[in-house]
Amino acid sequence: MELLTIYHKDFTMSIECTKFEGIWGKAVQNVGKEKLLSTYTWSNGVKSVVKYGEGGQEAELTCGEKASAIFFDNADYPIWVDFHKDVEYAEFGSMLQNENERFSFRKNVLAGFVNYNNEIGKSEINIVYKVGSETRHFTFGFEVLSTKLDYHEHWNKIIEDIEAEYRMLSLDYMRRTFHGFTPDERGETPELIWWNIFSGERERFIKACKNIIERPRRRLRGYETYQRADKIKRVPVCIENELAEHRKEVAHLYRIEEHTQSNDTQENRFLKYALAQIISKYEVLKKYIESVGKASDVWKDEMDACLDALKRLQRNPFFRTIGHFKGLNQESLVLQKATGYSQVYRT
Repeated sequence: MELLTIYHKDFTMSIECTKFEGIWGKAVQNVGKEKLLSTYTWSNGVKSVVKYGEGGQEAELTCGEKASAIFFDNADYPIWVDFHKDVEYAEFGSMLQNENERFSFRKNVLAGFVNYNNEIGKSEINIVYKVGSETRHFTFGFEVLSTKLDYHEHWNKIIEDIEAEYRMLSLDYMRRTFHGFTPDERGETPELIWWNIFSGERERFIKACKNIIERPRRRLRGYETYQRADKIKRVPVCIENELAEHRKEVAHLYRIEEHTQSNDTQENRFLKYALAQIISKYEVLKKYIESVGKASDVWKDEMDACLDALKRLQRNPFFRTIGHFKGLNQESLVLQKATGYSQVYRT
């Protein structure tokens, strides 16, 4: 039974389930039809998303809209992606390698299936493909519901109860579903929680770093230099007598103080420090995730690309003139409010 069709500018994706009527009937009986809702989201390039209801009735969805759920635990969902253009390469982009191995690409069609077993929560279908030399990504988000309990009320209440007793114990990394936790300031945050939070922040963090490097905040710094009288643009009061005394000595050098715009500010030192700290943490966790053995090739490539982007920023010539960060002696309005700096400071 066809459940949903996504019409994209590059492909048409179809999602099916042969046993859906029985699954839906069981869920309605246990939970109630009005509670079997899911929020559907997708990335750019989609022309329309059509969902098929009872009796084959069609309904066009809008991004972010809540509609009746199609994904439930313990069911196979065959997925077909028929590409319109000449695509030489396409793959399923899950972070789990065994899930990607269920899909194969032949004759411009990517086909396979997903099964969420007993895992419920938010999930995504990720497709990675190449059009010419350009690699493109597509993401389709939804919620996987249970046929036995009300996900929106009972399941979230279960999570809250577990969280209250064992903070963050319920977050399980590298599973098929996730639960959208947000950071708080109580206690220490486990390493993989850090990774999960930063994965949602990294693009904004990298963009903020680039904005600062392109348009940094500077400050005037004074420095001493020695110049001949004919090179001095403005004569300071402190050398007027010396100038009169040596007026006939053309080669005499006068010590004067000049000012220049410097990037070596407290805020730029903080940026250099923060970038180094995040790269260090990212490298450690990347090695750990790869050692687990469940990470897919797609996920490893994404981690490599992110680490490369961070290291390229760190090697930027901008940082050669920036000194070591020694802490903040007082609150900085630049870090709190300035464009770019405030995003880095918050992250």
